[in-house]
Amino acid sequence: MIAVFSHRKGTEADRVIRHLRSIDAPAVRVNMGHGEASVAIGLTPSGTTFNINCDAREVAGSQISAAWLHQLPMEQARHGNPLARVAADSSRLRLWQAVMELVEPSCWLTKPGALQLAANKVLQYSMARKAGLQVPPTVAGNEMVAVVASLGTQVLAKYLGDSAALWSAGDTGHAATTVEIDLSGAKDDSLIASPALYQTKLESERELRVVMIRGESGAAPRVFAAGTSKPAGVLDVRLVDGGMSKYSPCTLPQEVLMKLESLLASLGVGFCSADILVDSEARHWFLDLNATGAWWWIDDLYEGAVTVAIGEALVSKSANLANWEPPHDDA
Repeated sequence: MIAVFSHRKGTEADRVIRHLRSIDAPAVRVNMGHGEASVAIGLTPSGTTFNINCDAREVAGSQISAAWLHQLPMEQARHGNPLARVAADSSRLRLWQAVMELVEPSCWLTKPGALQLAANKVLQYSMARKAGLQVPPTVAGNEMVAVVASLGTQVLAKYLGDSAALWSAGDTGHAATTVEIDLSGAKDDSLIASPALYQTKLESERELRVVMIRGESGAAPRVFAAGTSKPAGVLDVRLVDGGMSKYSPCTLPQEVLMKLESLLASLGVGFCSADILVDSEARHWFLDLNATGAWWWIDDLYEGAVTVAIGEALVSKSANLANWEPPHDDA
């Protein structure tokens, strides 16, 4: 059984599930959002087992032979007082973390633990440099003096994790996306409560979204890339009306692809959506990697080929693990 872990708004998961079922591959969708699937984990002297009620069926952990974490749920509990909602969301996340850790590690397209490593932008940038990718001048942290000394006062700020704001000036807060900020005149302690990635703004000729699915046992990765020019003054073309429609298929230098694959290998990631900036001198700058990033418009450009490639990777894992049985503790 191939398990796709997602949430009710994860439309890309729908694509993969539909494809798997179209080729008669047994697949189940596990929605992890508030009020969706239910779980029972049993811990006995003979071992640990779990069952999931989802997708109008009950699935035993021993039935899962391949798994893909499309996205963690974004929805939150909507009832009760704020503290109760936070507690409910935290408990639900911990439950699903336990379930995913109990799935045989080799079943995963990307192991859940590797997703946590890849989501740490500081480590991601450091490892990208080690892989040989060009990274914009960057300072990570919350020390104003160091940021200004290294990058100047006109910088881009990017979130480090899931915080709701990067920094605050008076009553103005900035959302957890890339923003351009002016640090001139700011107090030395302005950033103390909001650690972030601060970068030099690079002039872009094109921005690329690259979807990469690593191959098994040394096989070449599957790569789907698309690029678009970025209008002056726009930080994220995807947020502009009609911005997604401006992408077109493209290719990357083999050297860049090899370095990106090396980064994925060092992170332990089997799938990613990466953002690459190409400047006027045709240099390729690594901007970001998301192991659960969006790819639906790239899939559309390639007429569903991304969906098929993910499906093939999962079917391959499932076939390799057809006779897998969950481990049992010694009595």
